[in-house]
Amino acid sequence: MRESLYLRTIPGGKNGFALWVRMLFSALVDADFLDTERYVAPDKFAQRNQWPTLSELTMLFDAHMAQLVTSAAPTPVNTLRADILRQCREKATLAPGLFSLTVPTGGGKTLSGMAFAKVG
Repeated sequence: MRESLYLRTIPGGKNGFALWVRMLFSALVDADFLDTERYVAPDKFAQRNQWPTLSELTMLFDAHMAQLVTSAAPTPVNTLRADILRQCREKATLAPGLFSLTVPTGGGKTLSGMAFAKVG
């Protein structure tokens, strides 16, 4: 059997063993907490993992972006942000491929990137 596949070999040696023990302990503590919560606060436990659907998130994102556009002052930076957003939405309709977004800090990369992902 290859050494890397042997289950008794801990990746990282002594330091790796400490990491794995901490990870295992963390998982057990978290599982214990969730199990206790299920017993002590069943209403709170029932709310876990109830995430909005992608359709709901899309509607929330679109509403947020529309609010940003209507409330943004007509500054040069906001004009550039709007253009970056427009270009991201436009490029999202192209065939899948490798795209990059090089924009300075404050240029709207995060929201424009989300708009790109939403369309694609």
